[in-house]
Amino acid sequence: MVEPALLQAIAQPQPGAESLVADVWRDLLGLDQVGREDGFFDLGGDSILLIRMLSRIREHGIVLSVADIYRLRTVQAIAEAGATTQPSLPDRLVSAGWEHA
Repeated sequence: MVEPALLQAIAQPQPGAESLVADVWRDLLGLDQVGREDGFFDLGGDSILLIRMLSRIREHGIVLSVADIYRLRTVQAIAEAGATTQPSLPDRLVSAGWEHA
C-alpha cells in the first residue's frame, strides 16, 4: 500500500526562477520531480552538492550564499530571494560601460 503522503500532488515550480532552481536540483540530485515547497537537504542534498548548486544558479543570475540556502531551504524561497539579489560586481561594471570587468 502506498503511503498517503506520497499520494499528495507536488506543488509544481512556477515558470522562471523557481523552474530554474528546480531543474538544477533535479539534475544534481538525480530526481524525476522537485516541487516548489521541497527543501534541498530534505531531498538528499549535502554541502558538496550545495556548492555545485550555487555555482549553477549563479550562471543564471541568482547569486546567493551558503548561509542563504540553509536559511531559505525551499525552491520557492530561494527563487524569490534570488530575484531580489543585485547583479554581481563584474556584471554591474560591464553594464556601466567598463569593457574589462
